[in-house]
Amino acid sequence: PGILFAVDETTTSTTAITPKLSFDVTYPEIKAKAGSQFSFAASLGYIGPEETVFNLTAEAPEGWYVSIQPSYEATEISAVKLVQGKAESLKFIAIPLTEQKPGEYKIKIKASSDTLQAETELKAVITASYELSFLPTSGRYDTKATSGKDNHFAAQIKNTGSASIEKITLSSTGPDGWKIKYNPDKIDKLDAGATKDIDVIIFAP
Repeated sequence: PGILFAVDETTTSTTAITPKLSFDVTYPEIKAKAGSQFSFAASLGYIGPEETVFNLTAEAPEGWYVSIQPSYEATEISAVKLVQGKAESLKFIAIPLTEQKPGEYKIKIKASSDTLQAETELKAVITASYELSFLPTSGRYDTKATSGKDNHFAAQIKNTGSASIEKITLSSTGPDGWKIKYNPDKIDKLDAGATKDIDVIIFAP
């Protein structure tokens, strides 16, 4: 006896892969005080028919430097090789090289080959800091006082923050019978980095 097998004719079809390149940024906006550096975590995903090298560039405001690095080591790179379906973890470190005012600063990151490109926008937000220092002009924290008289002690207030500070008042507490006054005892406004000399008047009974 013989056995006969019948095979149905089938048609095999293939679907063309549409190349795609895209960034995925975990936190595209970061806030920090003036003088801080900003570190953005991201991944670059690729779908395409073949292994491709993509150039990496950054566009930042004047006075900023941006370092593009792999997420797992502190090595600056300018290109990355990707294969189909692979995503590369990256970090972008934005460093203000000069003093920057509080505000928003936009940074553009671009990955590109001869035929494909992707862009993402990062935002570094510098927040204002409000800090004052009040120090003796001579650097000494002690002084001699003559009883029954006004004794003068030179001091200085400095705005060490990154924004103007308004309505500053000075006051003191001391031993019973002592009087401490300031000249001036009020400052309407002190700009960032500015100083104001203060005469501390100490009356000892």
